[in-house]
Amino acid sequence: MPDHQPELFKGRLGAYGRFQLGMLAFLILVCSCSFDYEEAMVDEDLAEEAPESIMVEVSQTVVEEGKTIMTVEADSVEIYQGHKKTVARGLHFLEYDDDGSTLTEGWADEVVFHNETEDAEFTGNVYFYSKKEEISIRTDSLRWQSEIRYLETPPEAKVILKKDDGSFLEGIGLEADLRRMEIKLKSGVRGRYETDEE
Repeated sequence: MPDHQPELFKGRLGAYGRFQLGMLAFLILVCSCSFDYEEAMVDEDLAEEAPESIMVEVSQTVVEEGKTIMTVEADSVEIYQGHKKTVARGLHFLEYDDDGSTLTEGWADEVVFHNETEDAEFTGNVYFYSKKEEISIRTDSLRWQSEIRYLETPPEAKVILKKDDGSFLEGIGLEADLRRMEIKLKSGVRGRYETDEE
């Protein structure tokens, strides 16, 4: 990780790092459960497409040194061990600072988390907000490639970045190489920058 990363991506683990940590802890918990599936055998083709586990109204709290650092909630979570992925619907997460105030918040209608690579696709109503940086991002589709630290939307996806001071930037298609700290909107870019000057 570069030493010169922008403040938006700094933090104890960063919002996405905490999401990954929460998902990994959740997966370990789920995968450690032992069920006898012998009696519930189904057609192999159907079994390959069906999740091994389905949970509804899922809630997880991550505690570090006696303090809640993150909560993750989902309307439903499906585990596909054969495909090595987890699908969460209606996902909402909150990251907290040391005094318990909300540091980061985010949600997505659906998240597909690839267990081996830690890549993820966020779709539907996708929103992330950093209180520390006073900035939010909103789009309808976002893809994270963990190994190369690359974030992108489909070329046609609208992206809106807003600061609490009223500044905003919006455009079509986002590419972000977080190793090089390069972020670009591909087309239709417009915005407004607010300053403190009168």
